[in-house]
Amino acid sequence: MVGFGETKQELIQTMKNLRDHDCDFLSIGQYLQPTQKHIKLEKYYTPEEFDELAEEGRKLGFLHVEAGPLVRSSYRADKLNAFIDSDSVIKSKSHLSQEQADKRVASSGECQP
Repeated sequence: MVGFGETKQELIQTMKNLRDHDCDFLSIGQYLQPTQKHIKLEKYYTPEEFDELAEEGRKLGFLHVEAGPLVRSSYRADKLNAFIDSDSVIKSKSHLSQEQADKRVASSGECQP
């Protein structure tokens, strides 16, 4: 969620930190203050700013980025699940050693054949 007063540099550093920990999928959405009692909205991002953040994420190596004012972690989950299940994700991870791949499978809770 963005809109709390973070800088673009902070957002990019956060994306780099996520990539450093092998995060492949990124969702960036706008914080919308539900009531006056909730944390104040500091900035409303434009569609162009979301496009820039998505492009920056792709440059950093995220396999899939969703960015926009109404994007949430479940945004287009069906599309993301189909992408994850596709061969393109497997092929993009072919650079991993067998040990790295095994660790990912083990940490995801999936059963190996």
